Amino acid sequence: QIVNFLHKVIKDPAWVNSKLTAILTGKAEFKNESGEDIFSNKFTYIKEKVLNIEDLFTKIFGGKGGFGIYELKSAKGEFGLKTGENQYFGVINIGDVSSFKKQLEKIGLPVETDAISESLFDHIKAPNSSVNILIGSKKFIEGWDTWRVSSMGLLNIGTGQGPQIIQLFGRGVRLKGQNMTLKRSMEKDIKQLENLNIYGIRADYLSKFLEALSKEEMDLETIEIPVQPNNVEKWETLYTLAKKDVDFNKEKVLFLKEENFSITLDLMPKLSAYLSQKRNAQGIASSNIAINTNELKSATDDDPRKKLNLFFDWNKIWLELYEYKLERGYWNLILNRDFIKNYLLYSDKYKILATPETLQVNSIEDIPRLENIALQLMKKYIDQFYNFHLKKYEMEHLYYAPVTEDSALSVFAKPDDGYNYTIQISKNKENNELIANIKALVQDLDKLMKEETNELPRIYFDKHLYLPILLRDTKIENMHPEGLVESEKVFISGLKNYLVLKKNEFTNKEIYLLRNFPKSGIGFFNLSGFYPDFIMWVKYQNKQIICFLDPKGLEHQKSLDSEKVKDIILESFVLSITPYDSLITGLVNPASQKEYENNHILFLGSIWSGWQDRLFDILEKSISANKSE
Repeated sequence: QIVNFLHKVIKDPAWVNSKLTAILTGKAEFKNESGEDIFSNKFTYIKEKVLNIEDLFTKIFGGKGGFGIYELKSAKGEFGLKTGENQYFGVINIGDVSSFKKQLEKIGLPVETDAISESLFDHIKAPNSSVNILIGSKKFIEGWDTWRVSSMGLLNIGTGQGPQIIQLFGRGVRLKGQNMTLKRSMEKDIKQLENLNIYGIRADYLSKFLEALSKEEMDLETIEIPVQPNNVEKWETLYTLAKKDVDFNKEKVLFLKEENFSITLDLMPKLSAYLSQKRNAQGIASSNIAINTNELKSATDDDPRKKLNLFFDWNKIWLELYEYKLERGYWNLILNRDFIKNYLLYSDKYKILATPETLQVNSIEDIPRLENIALQLMKKYIDQFYNFHLKKYEMEHLYYAPVTEDSALSVFAKPDDGYNYTIQISKNKENNELIANIKALVQDLDKLMKEETNELPRIYFDKHLYLPILLRDTKIENMHPEGLVESEKVFISGLKNYLVLKKNEFTNKEIYLLRNFPKSGIGFFNLSGFYPDFIMWVKYQNKQIICFLDPKGLEHQKSLDSEKVKDIILESFVLSITPYDSLITGLVNPASQKEYENNHILFLGSIWSGWQDRLFDILEKSISANKSE
């Protein structure tokens, strides 16, 4: 029902607009026991503004387009929701995947497969996450936290009193606060953003929740955990990539033109959904619906396209593309009407995958559909064109610079208070001893930095650039910055134990590691937000390898041949916590594990799975290959 509702919202903006207008004007049929409008004193901020339905699509759904639902093969039980060719705006987590897919097929919503994307749920806390809607049940009650929760809509959850309700609401009560105060400022301009909104079909549990809070108000103990730089004497010899102080938007003017790359617009998922819905209405079972891929039509056929010049509203297409480039922040991109027309009508650098009838012009009613396809295609081309030139520009303005406290420790910086983690623990009788023990530990810096104890879970690794390295812990309500997740713990523990076991093989090598943080750590490439999870330095035979571990955007490291510092080698690896066998499940003719390893994708598995040998074998070969340079 929820997915079908979202489908209707995206499919019929006029219906949504009428419903929202009714709610904001008091004409909706939502009454309380006294017959009064339950929303009469709600949504005051929106009521003061002019309702713009386009904001809903831009800010929540990532843009307009057909509704699509994709099963993420790399994340068990996860389904991604998206519009058109836009990024995923929502994620569903469900236990019974098979039954869920069958229910969707019954209402004409086929599920496509995404074998590439990683878990959406695991990355919702990232500042650049496109996910705005979570749908699930028990998954969201405990074991995760984020600053982003704004609204909760509850169906068949929390219909009675109990600790799970408090846990669920706790997901949204957390607030980063101004200057990391972890408190609400109550300033008028941002008050709405600091509120947690909860909606439900039956709200009896809300009153019970508020009663429980009034009796036992949640109180948190805040403790600052000192962080100290480590191996500081080596920092000036450890290099990483840095960006020059340049602004692509201000210093580079781009004229949209044809580049030497091709794009493909795949309309098959949308067509599958449309045909399924249409044929279900005709009484044809979903299982009998199939599209013959041998009939796919390529939009590079010249003759059919030439007709469109007479029928397309080119001014409308240009204006929508102009609005799109403003929405995307492509301020320095200049659109050319003639290029847009010529590209669509004559270019051989794109393909549209669709059934033959989708791209045919049989009547004037077909024109709006084809204009929409042309817009999707051009938006995809504009994104790829802009990304290509931005990456190229940023590559030209990268340089090597030594690690500094500002680059490595800025996430821990506190005004006039050095470098600290900030943790918060619920004040209750069960936690009194824990709080006292942690406070005592803070006073014993040598023990805090160099030992691993239970009251504050952490890893000691003497090759790391700062200490301590905290782990996430269920006893800690909030931690900033976040501690290591299980896969990161497995990696550092595995590396540490390996270096101890193989110490005789590393007597002539120096190894240093940095746990990096997105947005506030060492990063580059503004567009892709390239902040590697870990940076490892290997110094050997007057060479230095900068190794990005589990990086995003691996293509960025390939084009630094012109850099003047010739004794530095760049390498990158993806360290997969997903076993190889699970990764290839459902794939036809999958690559072998050896092929993955040759492409620097290693499988962690456990602390002792052999990935360390493969990692350092590859690095050794890299050094040998660069000896002559």
